[in-house]
Amino acid sequence: MGDSRDGATIQIQGQLKANQVDIATKEREIAALKTKINDYQGRLNQEPVREQQFTDLTRGYEQSKANYDELLKKKNSSQMATSMELLQQGEHFQMIDPPSLPLKRIFPNRLKFCAIGLGIGIVFGVAAAGEQSS
Repeated sequence: MGDSRDGATIQIQGQLKANQVDIATKEREIAALKTKINDYQGRLNQEPVREQQFTDLTRGYEQSKANYDELLKKKNSSQMATSMELLQQGEHFQMIDPPSLPLKRIFPNRLKFCAIGLGIGIVFGVAAAGEQSS
């Protein structure tokens, strides 16, 4: 009977050792899981900071893009104005000899028109008088 008790004791001790090894393994797994949990918790705690950093970067990008677009618009406008100015250089003219008033009048010659009018009036007057006398 002593052997069966010793065998049961050995078996129980073996089972106890196996359970202790299993407990130690589970405790290491629990410690590893706690480390992972703490790591994830740290990441979650850093998320608002990273979100703020991302928002700042996005805002900075938008401002830089707006400045770039404005400068690009100004550059294009300047290039267009320069090309228009180059095209219009041929269209501009400068007066070399400005106009001046003539020293004596050429047309209408009033004296000549008066003489012609007087001559025609005399001819019509003679013709009208000649018809009345006949």
